[in-house]
Amino acid sequence: MDLSVIIVNYNVCHFLEQAISTSLKAITGLQAEIIVVDNNSIDQSCEMVNKLFPEVILIRNKENYGFAKANNIGIKIAKGEFVLLLNPDTLVQEDCFQKCIEFMRSNPKVGALGVKMLDGSGNILPESKRGFPTTWVSFCKMSGLYKLFPHSKLFNGYYLGHLDYTHNHRVEILTGAFFFTRKKILEQLNGLDESYFMYGEDIDLSHSVNLLGYELHYLAETQIIHFKGESTKKSSLNYWSAFYNAMLIFTNKYHQSNSGIYLFLLKIVILFKGVISFIRNFLNRSVVIIFDAMIILLGSYFIKNVFSVFFYNNPYHFQSFAIWINMILYTLIWIISFYLNGLYDKKYRIQDIVISTVIGFMINLSIYALMPESLRSSRLLLGLIFLWVLAYVFIGRFIFNRIFGHGWKFSNEQSKSIIIVGDEQEESFVKNMLLTNKIEHRIVTRINSSAKSLDLNWSDVARLYKPDEIIFCPSINSVHYILKIIGQLPEFIQIKILNPSGSGIIGSSDSKAVGELYTFEFSYNLQKEKYQRQKRFFDIAFSFLVLIFTWLLIFIYKDKIKFLSNTFNVLFGFKTWVALGNLGNETYPNLINKPGILEPLNLQQKYQGKELVMEVYKNYLWNYSMWMDMDICLRDINQLDH
Repeated sequence: MDLSVIIVNYNVCHFLEQAISTSLKAITGLQAEIIVVDNNSIDQSCEMVNKLFPEVILIRNKENYGFAKANNIGIKIAKGEFVLLLNPDTLVQEDCFQKCIEFMRSNPKVGALGVKMLDGSGNILPESKRGFPTTWVSFCKMSGLYKLFPHSKLFNGYYLGHLDYTHNHRVEILTGAFFFTRKKILEQLNGLDESYFMYGEDIDLSHSVNLLGYELHYLAETQIIHFKGESTKKSSLNYWSAFYNAMLIFTNKYHQSNSGIYLFLLKIVILFKGVISFIRNFLNRSVVIIFDAMIILLGSYFIKNVFSVFFYNNPYHFQSFAIWINMILYTLIWIISFYLNGLYDKKYRIQDIVISTVIGFMINLSIYALMPESLRSSRLLLGLIFLWVLAYVFIGRFIFNRIFGHGWKFSNEQSKSIIIVGDEQEESFVKNMLLTNKIEHRIVTRINSSAKSLDLNWSDVARLYKPDEIIFCPSINSVHYILKIIGQLPEFIQIKILNPSGSGIIGSSDSKAVGELYTFEFSYNLQKEKYQRQKRFFDIAFSFLVLIFTWLLIFIYKDKIKFLSNTFNVLFGFKTWVALGNLGNETYPNLINKPGILEPLNLQQKYQGKELVMEVYKNYLWNYSMWMDMDICLRDINQLDH
């Protein structure tokens, strides 16, 4: 057998479909196999592979083993002379595998091969070719010096900036997104080093191939699209923890010959870079939250002064300590309400503004009623602050959206000018999917997918129609044409692709964020980040409430240890207060991937038959809000020790 393609997948079902589909076209004329190793995905990845690609070998892991170990599982059963480690968020050009095999067979000294990689906007990814991360090279990368001298051999040795992307080159490091090597080499190395969970294993593997006396090469004659960023949220602490640990493993493994001071400094730089990057990403996401809090607080203070002068002829009528407690608490409640109701998400609607502001007001009003007399200010003052917050949020979002390029509007959903490349039936299909996903759009034209149409001058097409986005449909049937078109387009035009099965439209223009996906799939509230956030917030808030009243509640329960254990397990995220029972988990596997203390079912519903039980579960998932959890927990307050 010529080739074994190994794809490790984790929760990127629709991207995986494109990777398999394009890989199947690329193995035409070869004796080859495709092996998918799934790391316990909770989406429909495995079901999709079984249904659409029965010829593909599917291995389903019972847990997430990470990139290195999962690849090793695939390598053990691979039968090909060559093995390709391929990311699931890639599209492979039709001639890619054939050219790689021809190059490897013509150059027996070459042990591994990488190709030109483009991102979702057609930009060349610098990690297509890399140098060995020596102490100096790593320092230049981590400190950002390479950005100041992008074409310097001295300062940009990490991305080999002195070598162009249009010619083949010998390199030192290849990326794990596309790592083409010989099966016998992997057998000599006993596969990838499983010390790495994610990140760093490709550097380690590249260096290991070099140590065996083989060369690594970058092949410019063929290319792939890599929708970089699909499997990981790079702003998360988990990402930086995994990245930092990988760099430390590699540093300890290969840099021990350096002096202790250099090794120590390198580790400090790695740690410092990770911490700074995490803080920067956190602040980027938090700047609007901080700005909102400041404006609400300053506006409240101004209203307090005007109110005091108007009604009491004294700007200092209210006790200073009490009024500041009031205003800070009011502001905090509104910010939490905005956060939980999605006002800081990538997309929000006008109704999210109104709902979050009103909910914040109602909670503040309730808290005001519970305050001791000495800390109260005035209900009328709270009402005036509410009007200020409502006005500010509308006006503020109106201005923010204009500044950030969304136009003069209150919501941040941007209307897109779209070109569809496909036939009439595909155009209709795409329109329906965009409408189903509530995407504001305008179809500026449809271009037929015939070879003649695809050979247009796409720079002229972009100037004429000024699209924000181009959607390619399956009738094109060629990654080669898609890559050719992308190469002629300006960088700001986003590219999306309709899956061959019609299950989704995928795309990614930002390597630091998860890509966009439009589907017809049934969407439950609990599949959305906003409601997952609300559920976690409720778990924490209710746990604290339970702990506050533990001195009273503990006498209700027979198993007092279990009651306390449940409370702390929920508080620290190991459990959730409400989840589906066994029957629900079988139907909706891993939708709530934590064990629960209580169920949505009441005592009578548990014995009314499977059909009613499933309807209750479905209603809970579909209409979820944290108020449903509150209702269930209060209803079954005597069962918190279950």
